[in-house]
Order: sequence, then C-alpha cells, then structure tokens
Amino acid sequence: MITKFNGILALFFAFIVQISFAQEKTISGIVSDQSGPLPGVSVQKKGSATGTETDFDGKYTIKAKSGDVLVFRFVGMQTVEKTVGNSSSINVVMGEDSNVLEEVVVTGVATGTSKKKLGVSVNSISSQKLESPGTQSIDQALQGKIAGTVVQSTTGQPGQQQNIVLRAINSLNSSQPMILIDGVQILTTSSSVGGASNQSSRLADIDFSTIERVETISGAAAGTIYGAQGANGVINIITKKGKAGKMKVTVRTDLGVVNAITGDDLKRSKFHRYQTDAQGFLTDLNGIRVSDLNNEAQYGAVAINPVTVGTSQLGAAGINDTPFAEQTYDATDVLFNTAINQTLGVNLVGGSEKTNYLLAANRTEQESVLVPGKYVKYDARFNLGVDLADNLKVTGRFDVINSANDTGTNTDNANANNLINNVFQNLPHVDLLSVRNSDGDFVVQPDLTDPNSTNPFFFRRYQTRLDEVTRYISSFNLNYKPTDYLSFDVKYGYDTYTQNFTFFQENKSDHQQERVITNNKTGRINFITNQEYFQNFLASANLTLDFKEQFGWDTNIVSTTTVNFDWRDQELTSNSVSGTDNPFGAFGEFNINQSSTKVLNPFFNSQFRTYGYLVNQKFDFGSLFGFSAGFRQDFSNRFGSGLDFTFPRADAYFNIGETFENDAVNLLKIRAAYGEAGIQPPFGNNLITLSSTTLGADVGTAFPATLSNEALEVEKTRELEVGLDYGFTPSEGAWFSSVNGFVNYFTRETTGAIFRGELAPSTGAGGIQSNNYDLSSNGIEFSADTQVYRSEDFGWNFGVRFTKSQAVLDRIASGQPLVVSDNFVLEEGQEVGTFSLFKVVEDLNETDLDGNLIIPTADQGNFTKASSGYIVNKNTGNVVITPDKRTLGSSQPDFVMTFINDFQISDFVNLSLQLDWFQGLDVYNNAKQWLYNNGLHADTAVPVTIEDPSGTDQTGAFVQYYTSLYNTNVPLSHFLEDASFLRLRTVSVNFKLKKFIKSDFIDALDVRISGRNLLTFTDYTGLDPEASRTFGNTFQRGFDEFTMPNTKSINLGINISF
Repeated sequence: MITKFNGILALFFAFIVQISFAQEKTISGIVSDQSGPLPGVSVQKKGSATGTETDFDGKYTIKAKSGDVLVFRFVGMQTVEKTVGNSSSINVVMGEDSNVLEEVVVTGVATGTSKKKLGVSVNSISSQKLESPGTQSIDQALQGKIAGTVVQSTTGQPGQQQNIVLRAINSLNSSQPMILIDGVQILTTSSSVGGASNQSSRLADIDFSTIERVETISGAAAGTIYGAQGANGVINIITKKGKAGKMKVTVRTDLGVVNAITGDDLKRSKFHRYQTDAQGFLTDLNGIRVSDLNNEAQYGAVAINPVTVGTSQLGAAGINDTPFAEQTYDATDVLFNTAINQTLGVNLVGGSEKTNYLLAANRTEQESVLVPGKYVKYDARFNLGVDLADNLKVTGRFDVINSANDTGTNTDNANANNLINNVFQNLPHVDLLSVRNSDGDFVVQPDLTDPNSTNPFFFRRYQTRLDEVTRYISSFNLNYKPTDYLSFDVKYGYDTYTQNFTFFQENKSDHQQERVITNNKTGRINFITNQEYFQNFLASANLTLDFKEQFGWDTNIVSTTTVNFDWRDQELTSNSVSGTDNPFGAFGEFNINQSSTKVLNPFFNSQFRTYGYLVNQKFDFGSLFGFSAGFRQDFSNRFGSGLDFTFPRADAYFNIGETFENDAVNLLKIRAAYGEAGIQPPFGNNLITLSSTTLGADVGTAFPATLSNEALEVEKTRELEVGLDYGFTPSEGAWFSSVNGFVNYFTRETTGAIFRGELAPSTGAGGIQSNNYDLSSNGIEFSADTQVYRSEDFGWNFGVRFTKSQAVLDRIASGQPLVVSDNFVLEEGQEVGTFSLFKVVEDLNETDLDGNLIIPTADQGNFTKASSGYIVNKNTGNVVITPDKRTLGSSQPDFVMTFINDFQISDFVNLSLQLDWFQGLDVYNNAKQWLYNNGLHADTAVPVTIEDPSGTDQTGAFVQYYTSLYNTNVPLSHFLEDASFLRLRTVSVNFKLKKFIKSDFIDALDVRISGRNLLTFTDYTGLDPEASRTFGNTFQRGFDEFTMPNTKSINLGINISF
C-alpha cells in the first residue's frame, strides 16, 4: 500500500514538473540604445538567479514563462522591466539614466573626474539629445539644451555659424567660446562671403553625426586650465569611437523642406498718396498711367497728391488712404522661395578586443531660400583606437571636408547690394521679376519715381559669390599608465584649410540701362585665397595617490597632482587679386587672366604662437568632500613686449547627501570655484602698422585711423561660481521617480578689456587700441530634469533650462562715453548692449537732460499730443524729438528659458518637443524706419488724429507725420521694439520599426519626422526677432536692417543599421 502510494505521489510530482517546464519558453530579442545595439547588458528573471548578458550584437536568449518579469540593467542606463506575454520576442530600447553619479567629464578639469567629485560646473549632453533631422550644425543642435549656453541663430543662410555666449558677454570684441574636438582646439574662423551677416564658417564644417557627447564650461572658474584662451568658456566635442564586435553599418538620410521665417508685420502699405486717373490707376504729372512702361521698361514716376487739411499743412506730403488699383506684390513672396535640404551619411563601426575603428562619410546639400544657389559639403572621417598594451592606448582621428557654397549675398544694411532692402524699398506695384526690357533682360532702374530705385534681381542674376573650402583635421592621443597611480597623456592636433572665394559680376556695359549701373559695369572678378593652419600640442602627467592603498593609512584621502603643458601655433595668410574691364560672358566662361586690368591687393599674414603650463593639486576625502588649487602661466606673441600672465584657480565641493541616509536623495552637493582666465588680444592690435595713402599722383604711407599698441596686455577675467547639484527619487512608483539638475550663481569681472581708446586730435590719429575698459557680469543658471511618469508602455520626461545674466561696462579710462555706432553709445555703469537713441517727446513739459524745457512755454501753443501719444507740430504734423540721446532698452535678453518634453509611447514611438523663450530682448527695427520714408510701410496707412492750428481735430494717414519719424534715419525710440519671443525650436516623432521587421540582417530601422522653428510667438514687427545684422559683434545683436531671417523646416529622416 505504501509502495503504491509512493508511486502515485511520484507520478503526481512528475506531472506538476512537466506542466511547469511545458510553460517555460525561450525568450529572445535585441537590446539597444539610441545609437544601436548594446553588448554586455544584464538580463535577469526577477526574483530568481536565472540571467544572461547580451552579445556583441545586443542579442540575448533566456528561459522564462508568461508572467515572469525580465530586468534589463546596464551602467549609465535606466533599468527596464518587461513582463513576458504571449510573444517569444522582447526587444528593449534603453535610455540614459540621468541619476548616474559616476559620469566622468574631461573638460575644465585637470584630469578625467567623476561629476560627483567636481567643484566646478561642467555640463554634458549626449548625442541622443542633440540629433534631429533639420539640424544642420553642432551649434544649432546645442540651442536651448544647456543652461548658461545661449545660442542665437543670426541668419538663415546655409553654412552659417551661430552667436554663442556662455553665461554673459565677457569682452567688447567677441564672446565666442573656444571649441575643442576630443580635447584638442580646432579652428572656428569665419570670413565674409557677402557681408558681415553672411559668413563662411569653419564651425559649420564639423559633422555631428559622429559626436558621442558635448561638454561645456561656461567661464573662468573652470577656464583657468585653458589660460589666456579660456575666459569665454569652452565647448568640447567628444567623438564616438569604435566598438568591439563585428562591423556595424548605419546609413542615414534626411530630407527637409525649408522656408523663411517672415512674420506678418513687415509689410508694404496697400494704400498710397499719389495721383490717379478716373479708374484709380496711378498717373504721372502728365496724367499718363505709370504702368504704361517706357521704352526701357520702366514704370513712370508717380505724382504726389497733396491734400488741403483745414488750415494746416498736414496733407502737404499726401495722405496714404488710396488703394492701389494695380496689382501689388508682397515683398516676402517676391524674395523667398521654398528650399530643399538633403543629407546622406554612412557610418561603419567595429573592432576587436584590442582595436576599434569608426569610418563615416556624409554628403550635405542645403539650398538657400533667398539666392538660387546651394551649399554642398562632403566630409569623411576615420577614428582608430589601438591598445598597444594593457597600460598603453593610442587613438587617432582624421577628417577631410570639402565644400562649395554659392549662396552668399549681402543682407547687412540698406545698400544697393542688399536683396531684401531693395525689394522692400520699391513701390509695391513695381514688378521686379517679370518685367524685362526690349533685350529680354532685367531692368536695372525699374521705377522713375526714385532715382535710387534698384532692381536687386538684376544683380542677383549677374553676380556670383562662390566659396570653396578644403579642410583637413587630424589628432593623435597617446595615454600611458605605467602604474596604478601614475599616468601620462599626450595629444597633438593639426587643422588646416584652404578657402577660395570668388566674387564675379558680369560685364553689362552693353545693357540698355548701362548708364545707371554705377558699380562694376564692365565686369569684376575678386579672387581671395585664405590659408590657415592650427597646431595644438598638449602633454599632461597625473600622479594619483590613494593613501589607503598606497600607504596603508586608515583614511579615504586621495591626492591627485597634475602638471599640464600646451602649445598653440596658428597662422593665417590671405591674398587677393582683382580683375576689371572683363570680356563679355557668364561666370566660368573665362578667368581673371583675361581681365584687362588686374590689381594685386595687399597681402595679409597673421601669426599666433602661445604656450603655457598648469600645475594643480587636488584632494578628495572619499566622495564626501574635496578641494583643489593650482595656477596656469601663459606666454604669447600677442602680449605686449616681454609680458607673461599667471592665472590662479581653486575649487571645493561637499556632498551633503552622504552625511545622512535617505533613499530619496541620490545627490545633494554644494560646490564653489574661483578662477582667472584670459582673452588674447586680437591679431595686429599690438603691431605698429602703416597704411597706404594717395598723395597727389604718388602713393605714400600713413598711420591708420586707430593705432596699434605694443604694450597691450591680455584681457583678464576673474570669476567666482557657487552651485548646487541635486538628484532625488521622490517616488518609487510610476509618477515622479526622479528629479535632478543644478543651480549656479556666478559673478565675474573682466579687467583691461581691449577696444578703441580716445586720443587727442593733435596726435593725428582717431584712437588707439588699449586696455582701457573694465566689465562685470553676474547671473543665475538653473537646470532640472524630471521623469514625470514611467510605465511599461508610456514614459514622460520633462526638462527646463534657465539662464539670466547681465554684463555692465564698469570703467572707461578716459571717462568719456564709448561711441560704438549711432545706436550704441555706452557710459560707465550701463549694460553692454544698451541702446542710445533720441526719444520721441510725449509730454509738452518734457525736459532735456539738463532740466530745460524742450518746447519753450511760449511755443507750446503750436504743439499738441497726437492720438499716437506723441507731441507734434499742429501745422506740419512733425513729431518732436529730444535734443539729446537717452538710454533705452538693451539688445541682451532679460532671461532665456527652454522647456523640453520627451514622450515614450510603447517601445517604438518617441515624441520630443522643445520650446525656447527669449524674454526682454530689444531689437532696433531699422528696416521699419527706412520704410517710413515715402510712406512705404503698412504702418503709414494707419490714421492718426492731430489738432490743427484752428483747434479742429484732423484725422488721416498723414505721410508728413510718418516721414518725420523716419527723420533721415536718426536713431529714434519709436523703432526700438520688445522682441521677446517663444519659438517651437524642435518637434519630432521617432518610430522604431525594427520590431515589425522579421529579419536578423537589420539591427535597427528608425523613421523620424521633425519640424524646426515651425512656430514663433512674438510682438516684434520685423521679419525675425532672432536674426542679427552682424555675426559675433557684441553690439550689433538686436539691430535689424533688412537682415536675412532664419528658416523653418519640415524634415524626414531614416536611419537603418545592419
């Protein structure tokens, strides 16, 4: 009986085990991140010891049954849990874990350092957060991503560089930061290809498809390591390296449809003030319709229709209240076209245990929305890493870039070459594109109304600006670690390019209107060659002593001693030749050798050599607290004779979170840093030079208007920075599972800023380059990232970046105002970027700066307040302006904020949105002012009510009133506008389609649809509040004189890996 019972029991247990095993199945899949498959990911069945790891291709297999939970873990990534269902395939895409505390940074520190042990602010952003179809350059990709990094797009022309300010303006010359690739400085030179706002940018050469991450330091507190180059901050581009395993190929292609950002407010008036016939068509003084073109296909001169308005002269210049009977043309429709951008790239990544490699190649083509041309760039690079021994590693990088850009044009100011200016300043009934003369050619002077009338499309057709660049970038890094506590690192980089720029204007001396072609009528060729190279050598030695390990002491003290040396050698050579009186023929049909007159222009050579060394000592007491101190000494051929400069630094941190146990606190660290760094004097400012001048029939030499100064010193910046880094886990549930970020406050001063100083007229020069100015700045930076919600099928991450800063001119050695231009005159104590303008008077009793009435009491009866709020002359309608300039507004924003939302839907859809908010940015709308002349702007058709001399209110769009605001382009408060804006910088939807493809050959297939700059909310009445007249100019930001606007785009991107 017992034997029989035992047999039945054994059969029962065998049946149960058989059922259990029958329910188990083999689960397989691929684990990847944004860049592709991840090897070495831990895959474990929750609550058991069963587990495995992904192979080199990110693939895994594991036994599990329905209802089991698989846990995926990888260093630096967020842990993912997946419940086994009916499917035997589970693919996982892992995202970065922003709470990882041991992230190592290499920028702004003497040696690679864990972020947890940093006393300075170093920001890092991964490539996954930078990549988006439609983003054309690394500086565009950085917009809004990092608190304290303000990137402003100044123009929509292809191949341009953005204005970058880290923290605040730090110099009266340029605040552009230093750019590194893998710790080695590269060239970021820009040169004009059509104007100061249309540049050929070497930063635009850099492809960011092979970027691993970008690290930034924002000022001198961390910039001391870079000495006399580091005061404006540093951006370090860390590139991707190869990975062990079989070769992985990634092909990507992007296609974008691009249009100009034009707003709705910069419009020409639909009403006019001119004489018409009975049918309402414009006529000249003889009553002939101006649309009856003459034998040169010119529109006739319109005739002003003066209007008697009571007892006044208010209507003497006409009233803009008559609609055009002719067809009119919207200026922006005439100017801008839809453009197409295309990118095709391929990356090959692979390696073995000791060797890794990456090869990449791209073709980029960007069309201009303004000029019928293209920017075409080919680039390729090869990264190689070799472990020669366990303690000896060598890496190298070689890039080649070749580009051609014929989209250059002049969009700087209101001159004859500015396409935008000349379209807007023609009357709206003038057809600039379709009308041709009897030769079938564009009309040069299309409208007889204005002797300065110009058809810009004539010049666009017969002028060519071709910029061709060939560039090579190489770098080499050797890292040797003979012992656990001693390491040596050597880097060398060489960057060189040749730029050939050609300006060509066709000989049109046979044109029907050749008499009005005032410039280059018989043709012109300017051929400019720029050749530049840059070498950077860096060597460092690090001695790291762990007192417990090396000496057996019962302490957690770790000492790190660093000695760095770096050397820079840069040389730019520029020469040009001009040819005039050319043969007839289009661009490319002949060369400069066939020009009748050739002129070899002055030769330019700029040499820059500098070197310096750094000594730094750091102590860490575990990860609880630490401090470091050091100094750097620099020598340079741009310093005054015999000068060298020393820059001290110190920092400390304290991890408060380690003094108590709380599962909700991952990181709570306070830190402080002080540092000094410099800005090198611009080339030539310390070299005495002579310029050529004409003396009758002879050529002589003379001192230039602004003298150089042999005694120039480096601009020195001192900065104190305090900050808090935090990371919390408020909840272990789905909502608000992590919050992390930082807060920084900085205060800094720059002494000896270089700019033109005043000289007595008796010296014969207008000024001298001098260290006569001091600036100060302070500000707050705040960054927060929150995992708002996370479940198996949905995730929502939210981030905010906040930057607020102000730079002030503290000292002017002469005590006199610093006159930069008509719009910018700075006095001590004023913010850099402050506008200096004449104010339109708004009160009869308003006084000048000395307290005197602007309108004497005896004369006040001749003036009245118009419905616009301005004081005007009752008889003429002319506004009254102050006799002295006032400080009104600033081109610098009060603050900049960015809002970032990322939504993960299931495991194959990701939605991202970024909103950028610039608040308190003032822009001087000089384009609008130009259009007030002759009643061209739409504003000038807005009626205004003015009391005339008889006491009667008169209402009308009085052109004389608006022309008085134009006031021959005198800087006037009326045209200073609040250009605050909120812009939808990027929106993208990414579909991961691999899960729907049953193929082992394809590792990943992503399709992304994105938009860039699609929506802008602003009260600014120009084309684009973000555009700026001049790249890199501290003062010209916020000055709009028919500036080329930025672009908006809709893009489709496809990435496939196999």
